[in-house]
Amino acid sequence: MIIPRDMADLYLAPVVLSLEEQLRELGRLEPEELASRLALESGLPDWTRSWRERTLTDTLRHGTRLHGWELSVEGSGLRVENRRHSVVIALPETVRAYLSRPVQHQPAQG
Repeated sequence: MIIPRDMADLYLAPVVLSLEEQLRELGRLEPEELASRLALESGLPDWTRSWRERTLTDTLRHGTRLHGWELSVEGSGLRVENRRHSVVIALPETVRAYLSRPVQHQPAQG
């Protein structure tokens, strides 16, 4: 049996439940509505997959107190991890499709 070793470990369940709820809400949005919401909440462009991953994780960070847990996108899931533990939450189909969109044209730097 794994025993929580610190406060971050104790917060894993509430953090994961909050993230799952946010992902369910995002997954119910239409594709363009999802892109607009993530861009608005993160304040970031979505030109490449890496930028889209960051728009997603930044949006989720703003909506959840992570208590020391870190977020990253891994394949078709959201990785929630700290120094010792790691959990992957499945991403809704709409969110996976958003992340997999073709690269958008980036404005010229001037």
